[in-house]
Amino acid sequence: MLMKILIILLFSFISVGFYSLIEQKILGYMNNRIGPNKILFIGLIQFISDFIKLVFKDNIYLLLFNYLSYYFFIYMFFVISLMYWIMLPFFLNLFNLKFMILFMIMLMINKIILFIIIIWSLNSVYSIISLIRLIIQNLSFEILFMLIMFMYIFMYKNFNLIYYNNYNLSSFIFFSYLVFYVWMLVMLVELNRIPFDFLESESELISGVNLEFSSINFLLLFLIEYLDMIFFMIISLIVFMNLNIMKMYSYIILMLFMLLLLLFRGFFVRYRIDKLLYLLWKFFFPMLMNLFVFLIYLKF
Repeated sequence: MLMKILIILLFSFISVGFYSLIEQKILGYMNNRIGPNKILFIGLIQFISDFIKLVFKDNIYLLLFNYLSYYFFIYMFFVISLMYWIMLPFFLNLFNLKFMILFMIMLMINKIILFIIIIWSLNSVYSIISLIRLIIQNLSFEILFMLIMFMYIFMYKNFNLIYYNNYNLSSFIFFSYLVFYVWMLVMLVELNRIPFDFLESESELISGVNLEFSSINFLLLFLIEYLDMIFFMIISLIVFMNLNIMKMYSYIILMLFMLLLLLFRGFFVRYRIDKLLYLLWKFFFPMLMNLFVFLIYLKF
């Protein structure tokens, strides 16, 4: 069991390193720059040097920090992000949980609670503004996320992701593509990516909560963000395309999905948070509820 966990975590961290390198390269070319190109061959191990730099940087110790909750909960936050990966139906499957999707939703809610405690422990005005945006944004879109997942639970009649690639949902293919657009929007909000990165908002909040994180703590936040991006794109493949993630073609589609997130960052500007909430409560939520009722009508 320990060896399985170490193998999955090792390859997950390597994936984060190369994914961050690809992001720097793509954003560099999109802004008419070369990007990382000095370390080894065309900067292929740039992420290793960035990792070493972050590990050996000094930590920031501010007077008003609540150090006990700050250090304890940030490591708990990282552990919960790693617990996501035990649910994926790999060849080295760790746990076969009967209520896997409910467990995933529980972890997501716990992550929000832990992050609220971490930001509160900073005792910073900028971080509190980020906290207000976090609560409004994430908790609102958690409702959409749960609604979409419950719709697919209703279709699959199963809470376990491992069995999802055994189903044939050809009769619901139009429904899946329709919901997929809302799902991608929810993923961007959940991952705090442009155009919905209100948690950071560099130009408005001086990078928000990132201002108080340095060294290992900032590295943990960085790993959490990119691990979550990879994880939720894998969930998208399983739920919407019924793909077996142990097949090579699944990883090709996964890379296309992950590149899509990077292109969003390069092409879009930040949305207004009031318009985002209007989009949620006035458009997407009623639409999904109507789709859910229509799905129940088709099934019965």
